[in-house]
Amino acid sequence: MTKIEKDIYEALEKKYGRPHQVTVCIEELAELTKVLTKYLRNNQISLMMVIEEIADVEICLTQMRIFFDMKNGVNFFKDFKVRRLQKFYIEGDLK
Repeated sequence: MTKIEKDIYEALEKKYGRPHQVTVCIEELAELTKVLTKYLRNNQISLMMVIEEIADVEICLTQMRIFFDMKNGVNFFKDFKVRRLQKFYIEGDLK
């Protein structure tokens, strides 16, 4: 993440407040859930809509990492969970 991105996320928090930005993140997560459900249900949703919602969620998750100063914690658990998936794959449980 660039310094300008971090500055933007911090400015959003300062202007709107953390509770508001957390609410926006929850809303974006719900929008992604809705788009993915519609995509699976009847394929009425374009791939571009899925891509756009994923981008929104990734932006919000980056904000949450900054707001809660949890970059290292998130990376620790991501690495742990990916290694666990790798073990399942190697053992043949995912093949």
